[in-house]
Amino acid sequence: MARGWGNFSLAHGFVDKLVRMKAEQNELLTRIGPGTACGAVMRSYWQPVALVDEFDAKLDPRMAQRPLKALRILGQDLVLFK
Repeated sequence: MARGWGNFSLAHGFVDKLVRMKAEQNELLTRIGPGTACGAVMRSYWQPVALVDEFDAKLDPRMAQRPLKALRILGQDLVLFK
């Protein structure tokens, strides 16, 4: 009998063990709001959230008067400005 990835039952058992995680682990890795472990890691890296073209008055006439944009990222409400 073949072993490894060619044998579905063997491979399926291996993948099943890798994919299954406890609820606590899932919460730790998926919550990104303020005060969470994963949120702190994500906030330590640059997060591109808008293009400079989004502030172009030719594309959006509102930007000629007030170049501001409201934004929600990583569970926080922020304001972008040019």
